[in-house]
Amino acid sequence: MLGQTYEYWRKDICGLKKPIEGAHLLIGDTRANEGEMDHTMEKAGVIHVSHDQFACCNIWQKKVNDFAKDVDAIYLSVDVDILNKKYIPAYEKEVENGHDIETVMQNIHAVMNTGKVNAFSMFCLDFDHYEHGGKETYRNGMKLISSGLEAWKIQRYKNQNIQPGCLGKAPGLIIMGTFINPSRHICPAHFFVHSREHICNRVF
Repeated sequence: MLGQTYEYWRKDICGLKKPIEGAHLLIGDTRANEGEMDHTMEKAGVIHVSHDQFACCNIWQKKVNDFAKDVDAIYLSVDVDILNKKYIPAYEKEVENGHDIETVMQNIHAVMNTGKVNAFSMFCLDFDHYEHGGKETYRNGMKLISSGLEAWKIQRYKNQNIQPGCLGKAPGLIIMGTFINPSRHICPAHFFVHSREHICNRVF
């Protein structure tokens, strides 16, 4: 996404010819990142919110609000592996120190409350081991999705007479997850980041 790695994937597979500027990317948690990826993000100027900062909803909200001031529109991408393992028992990879679902829901609301979200996606609900708590994983994934959509709907209703974006600023991308995997985020980001004109003329 940032143009520093996976150039073939970014350009030829996803069609994202122009990389995202680091200042237009806010990432929450990424506690499972390898050191090289953290260095890449720092070098690119990505806005990074640590695991402990993400757990404090007031800090997260301030980071999001500051970020929102500098972008026209936001694509919010959430990996449910950011949750504590007890909420997603069917997910294959366990990452320690996951967050409570209430914290993640509140932080999703903070992004929706900016009134600038034009795209929303959820990942890691693939049930690698459905027999090990698939229903619970499904139920909690639905909680995050429905909570996010409800908050999004409320903001859309409040701002129904205001055309989103088109303020001459760049679109922004917010990711919540334990680590950054380009194959997850770059494809859905393509339609959002690649054409600002498309964003300004479409309400999702």
